[in-house]
Amino acid sequence: MKIKLVIFIFLFLISYSIGIKISNEKTKIRLNIDNEEIIKESFKTNEISESDSGNNKNDSKTIYIWPIPKKVLNGDITVYISPDFQFSTNLTTSTTLKKAMDRYYNLIFIEDSNPHSGISILKEIEILIKSDDETLQLGFDESYEIYIDDDGDNGGKIISQTVYGAIRALETLYQMIKFDYEHQYYSIPKCPWIIEDSPRFPHRGVMLDTSRHFYAVDVLKEFIDALAYNKFNVFHWHAVDSQSFPLTSLTFPKMTKGSWSSQEVYSIKDIKSIIQHAKERGIRVELEIDMPGHAYSWGIGYPEVLPANFSQSNQCQQPCPTECNIPLDVSSKESYLLAMGLLREFNQQSMFNETFFHIGGDEVAYPCWNSSLTISHWMKQENLTSFQDAAIFFEIKAIEQLIQLNKTPVMWEDAYLLFGSSGITEKLPLEVIVQIYHNPLLAVNTTKDGYKTLQSPYWPYYLDNPSVDWEIVYAFEPSTGINKKHQHLLLGGETCMWSELVDPSNLFAKVYPRASATSERLWSTIENSNSTTSAKPRLERFRCSLLSRGIGAAPLNSTSPQNPNSCIFLATSIEIKKSFRSSIKNTIRNPPIWPAPLYSEFGNNSIIISNEFNFTIISESTLLLNKTLSKYYNLIFIQDNFINSSSITLNELKINLKSKNETLKLGFDESYVLNITKGGIGNLEANTVYGIMRGLETFYQLIKFNFQDNSFYIENCLPLTIIDEPRFPHRGILLDTSRHFYSVDFILRIIDSLGYHKFNVLHWHVIDSQSFPLQSKSYPNLTNGAWSNREIYSYHDIKRIIKHGKENGIRIQLEIDMPGHAKSWSVGYPDLMPNGWNDPLANCPDYDVPLDPSSPLSLQIASALLTEFSGDDYNIEYTDDHHYYEDKNITFDNLFHIGGDEVEYQCWNNSNRIKQWMKENNLNDFESVAKQFEIIIINKLLEIGKIPVMWEDAFKLFYTDLPKDVVVEIYHDQTTAINATNNGYRIILSIARYWYLEYSYSNWENAYGYEPTLDLSQSNIHLVLGGEGAIWSESIDPSNVFQKLYPTSSAIAERLWSPIGNTDLSNARLRLESFRCSLLKRGIHAAPLNSSYPLSPNSCYQS
Repeated sequence: MKIKLVIFIFLFLISYSIGIKISNEKTKIRLNIDNEEIIKESFKTNEISESDSGNNKNDSKTIYIWPIPKKVLNGDITVYISPDFQFSTNLTTSTTLKKAMDRYYNLIFIEDSNPHSGISILKEIEILIKSDDETLQLGFDESYEIYIDDDGDNGGKIISQTVYGAIRALETLYQMIKFDYEHQYYSIPKCPWIIEDSPRFPHRGVMLDTSRHFYAVDVLKEFIDALAYNKFNVFHWHAVDSQSFPLTSLTFPKMTKGSWSSQEVYSIKDIKSIIQHAKERGIRVELEIDMPGHAYSWGIGYPEVLPANFSQSNQCQQPCPTECNIPLDVSSKESYLLAMGLLREFNQQSMFNETFFHIGGDEVAYPCWNSSLTISHWMKQENLTSFQDAAIFFEIKAIEQLIQLNKTPVMWEDAYLLFGSSGITEKLPLEVIVQIYHNPLLAVNTTKDGYKTLQSPYWPYYLDNPSVDWEIVYAFEPSTGINKKHQHLLLGGETCMWSELVDPSNLFAKVYPRASATSERLWSTIENSNSTTSAKPRLERFRCSLLSRGIGAAPLNSTSPQNPNSCIFLATSIEIKKSFRSSIKNTIRNPPIWPAPLYSEFGNNSIIISNEFNFTIISESTLLLNKTLSKYYNLIFIQDNFINSSSITLNELKINLKSKNETLKLGFDESYVLNITKGGIGNLEANTVYGIMRGLETFYQLIKFNFQDNSFYIENCLPLTIIDEPRFPHRGILLDTSRHFYSVDFILRIIDSLGYHKFNVLHWHVIDSQSFPLQSKSYPNLTNGAWSNREIYSYHDIKRIIKHGKENGIRIQLEIDMPGHAKSWSVGYPDLMPNGWNDPLANCPDYDVPLDPSSPLSLQIASALLTEFSGDDYNIEYTDDHHYYEDKNITFDNLFHIGGDEVEYQCWNNSNRIKQWMKENNLNDFESVAKQFEIIIINKLLEIGKIPVMWEDAFKLFYTDLPKDVVVEIYHDQTTAINATNNGYRIILSIARYWYLEYSYSNWENAYGYEPTLDLSQSNIHLVLGGEGAIWSESIDPSNVFQKLYPTSSAIAERLWSPIGNTDLSNARLRLESFRCSLLKRGIHAAPLNSSYPLSPNSCYQS
């Protein structure tokens, strides 16, 4: 007879400081077992071990949690989650906890769910916190326990000492919860769960260098999000270096003259925002201001701190700023004034309240002091016999300053080796934490000498090294060789992302998944994390969870995908520098607007934008207009604007919307007129809200921010008049989500980026032979052909995508390719495939089998899909101030793409069924078969009011018999475009040689140089609707999609929007460089103009 074991968890939580009291509570963990001994044996079977935590042959027992917890006990029951599920907590006063619960609720429950009829229904998880102390310092408590019953009646519990332990528990819970797309419910498999977890090391971080390339605040926040997902707890911010000084200092405001440009600076508001964002995720922000080395950028604003005549030394690294490493002049009083002043300023409670403060101390280039008589004279006065003594003199001052400020100095190993070198009697203070970056065995000596230590050996923890893969990172054991009695001095470690060849375009693919390997080794016990074999399937799954949350982690053993697959189951001197910057600035003619407007007239006056600036609607308003204005206001005014000048300022931009018609279809009006007088009167006028959107994007690109006086301004172009409209009505990007899956959040970001470019179409090539991820209510088994049950677009997802498209003026044009490229259809409905296709004699490509046109089910399903996805089931209810507005115009675009390309006729060759059907229908060849199928589909679309779009193969198949209603998309050569338009067909250009973005030779100049109307008769140009760049995803996934998209498709955007006369590559390059910067600033990771990654440290704005 089965019995239930009841485990009582007594929670005695008493906090005298805050008065939190939780009464003793009994939580039942029910287990379907026969007796207590069987329980123990059952849990032994499921405890983490090398064989059970990652062996594919024993997948049912694999614990897909990253990093692996310290102790896991679980069963084999599935508990279903109620649609009314909620988190609750005893610590209702904590804003940090409330934000975390809301954040994870929104991360987990992204789909509409149905109630489950089963008996095990989980309605609530209670989060019990023992202390309200939210101090973030070394050793803060991150431990947690999770208890999930197997019947759901008693809910679930998360118990932790602090809110940060609860945040780590919520990440674990996120990875435990699954969604069933077929039945539309959430569940937690393998219940009951008992998880007891805490980190192995107290310091687990990633260092990011923001000096050699600048990262916008939103990118840094996304970076911090990823740290939290990995259960890291430190963001080591290597903010400044020789290349640039982007940190705003109120004490020394000229420091930011050493930034790459006035737009690549972190304001005080930015810094505080980054620290707060990190705190809410349990991430300490450890600032590094390296000294006395790596200080060239300091001297841009304060030249007196650099050694005299350093450029005369052949051994002093040149050129500056890209490759030099000029140290401070340690004999200069100004150097000490500046260095100690910065330490005091950035260690105020209102700034960095983290105890650790990194002062570098590495790679002091002594030869740069060789030519300075001032330094030689000073050394004699101070009885210093070597440059090493001089460096120690300075470093002791900095260390003492930090200790006086109650901070813990952190320094690179150079300081430990310097103080311990021959002839040096001065000892490195024991308060200093030593960070190792060469030989990890140096930790044996540092810990033996009593120094707390961090491991960051360049092999394997330097992520800019392309030869280090995740297995090498994972195999590294930080404590190797350290005496057990000294191991408590090993605080943990950090992986390091140096940015010489990295910027926002490739950051996340460089960091992850390799840093994820570090996160598990630093969090989990040695026993639980000593096998790459068991780790691999879990890390593959965890990478998928990163991708689903918008973190572009690369494949495990490649910088880009190698083939289509599933994520889930993949198994200068100062003067030269100044003149360089000014020459760039003076070369750009007029404001660098992208794409170039139809007509523009600019003056040469500037204007400051008032701190009371607002958008003023002088016409009728709509909800979509309000959302658009709010979006751009928040995109523009990301800094505090302190200017309230008595001089002329721009106080408002008047918005005049002439029509409330928000219908999105081919030819919708996107024109606008923007006027700003030198007297500060601004007007933006458009016929539709979509014209307002395009005008606001232009306005956004006009505005700059001055970090010196905290003001927004428009420079050297007033008065201005811009009259603008697109050249072509159809301007889009094709995204293939079949060969690799893209999460909804990624698609929404792609839509955002399309709006920034003034594109107006997302051509969603959603399905293909490789996978069928589109949920169909008519034929639900079609998604059996998805890569996995987690890589599916539900109806809720589709609604979000179409809605977001509308909010950006982007038509969502669906493509369901038929009859070719249909193998994935047959996973759920095998009768759709021609019999005999897999006979070797048929020579049918396994990856590209067409539908069987003789099967009644083929036409039945094809017709049903056209009807289903041409309907209005996707209507959206907008909410505003508790009022609801139903939008009847939320549907897929009126252009519906049905493919018709690359039908592999040989796959029908061995089918007796097809041959018999051909005889019955008097069809003599396979071309006739394809024609009969396609004409039925075309007529079906026309019947339901859609405009069919087909690849050029259909035109070549039918020629002039193709109905004139069909729009032909050309992808081979211009000759077909000429033939199609000569015969009266409307066309869309996507010539592979120029506009297919996956090719290695694809670049912006090649794309910009292609003219869509080339060699077309003047009388036929009206038949060119526009064009599309295409992202085919065989070797592209979320980890590299933005680098592949931009800036090449940025060139396409201008070619399709701007007048035909815009062909000046030199001018285009300067404007495109500036536009790329605006994309990076908004979190769109566009690659450098002529490389897939940065080739050297540089400015985005001055590259």
